[in-house]
This record gives sequence, C-alpha cells and structure tokens, in this order.
Amino acid sequence: MIRQLLTDHFRLLMGVEDKRMSVYALSVSSSGPKLQKSAITTKDCVFDTAPEGCHTFVIGFGHP
Repeated sequence: MIRQLLTDHFRLLMGVEDKRMSVYALSVSSSGPKLQKSAITTKDCVFDTAPEGCHTFVIGFGHP
C-alpha cells in the first residue's frame, strides 16, 4: 500500500534484493564498556562534509 502511494504520487519505484552478506554483532564484555569520551564538544560539532568534520564518511568503506 505504501509502495503504491509512493509510486502514484512521487513516481518512486522500489525493489527488493536477497543477498548473502557477512553479519557482525557488537557486544559488551562482562567487565563493561571501554568507551572514551569524545574530544569534540557538541558546540564544536557542525554537520558538514568537510574532511576534518565529524560527520565524514569514506565512500566504499561501509557507508554510502
């Protein structure tokens, strides 16, 4: 029903593909998480795509 609505109103077409992929699980050890606080503060964080920005992704390395 949603697909039909998107097709009718926005001419958006979707497809489904079955594909075998590796799956990884992230778990916390029994001694607890070993996370470190970020060096950048919220006020310093700007949503940008600059190479030195905190929201930068490298194409082809796990994120589109």
